Amino acid sequence: MILPMALILCFTVSCQNKAKKVELEQYKVQIEIEKQNVAVVRQFFETVDTQNVNRLTELLALGAVIHGAVP
Repeated sequence: MILPMALILCFTVSCQNKAKKVELEQYKVQIEIEKQNVAVVRQFFETVDTQNVNRLTELLALGAVIHGAVP
């Protein structure tokens, strides 16, 4: 009884669609990137709201130009 169940389990696991697994992994990676992007944007706007110029220079790329009123 155990041997047929083990064979069925092995067959089921080995025959899963590998393309779907790859697609799922790519989707998971994209979700993580989007979460990181959201976190960066939130940090940026929190920094602008608090007018923390030192933190703003850490978040922006070197040589970035900010257009707008600066206190």
